Amino acid sequence: EVLANGHPVQIGERGEVVATALHSFNMPFIRYRLGDIVTRGKTGCNCGRSCSTIESVQGRMNDSFPLVDGGTAYEYDVIPVFTDDPANPVEAFQVTQESLNSFLVVAVPTRRDSGPKALSGVIENLRKKLGASAQIRLKIADQTPLEASGKFRIVRSLVGHSPYEGLNWTSRTQNGERES
Repeated sequence: EVLANGHPVQIGERGEVVATALHSFNMPFIRYRLGDIVTRGKTGCNCGRSCSTIESVQGRMNDSFPLVDGGTAYEYDVIPVFTDDPANPVEAFQVTQESLNSFLVVAVPTRRDSGPKALSGVIENLRKKLGASAQIRLKIADQTPLEASGKFRIVRSLVGHSPYEGLNWTSRTQNGERES
């Protein structure tokens, strides 16, 4: 199933994958929330099955950033800022929302001799995603920090916003722009 706010989405709409597996070895999984955000494809697979398909995968459901203007920025809104430029000056990064309008970017530059000036374009593009008034601090580092669990999170919100609360399930086109 592909659900948004507990309800099935239409073809071309985005939602969270919810799976049921009745034939698991130890016990069945019934409506298990995987935490993956996808765009639902057409019903009916080329293989002949009548199940729904997935048109595209947006990514894992992770922390999101509630924004001053009432909107929300998701991980898949932020990542392209750092990865879409072929001359990308960043090898690795992490964006942490410290308060509603304050963000910390820990960046590992591609060139070790690069400083904040080399990343100014990336920071300005990030500000476009987070809002013109967003206060963004940049910290140049040799590596990005891991969580206590040993896992790495690309985006982190310390504002207390759960990844499952108030998601904006509007459809997006392939390039990530909102549809009208």
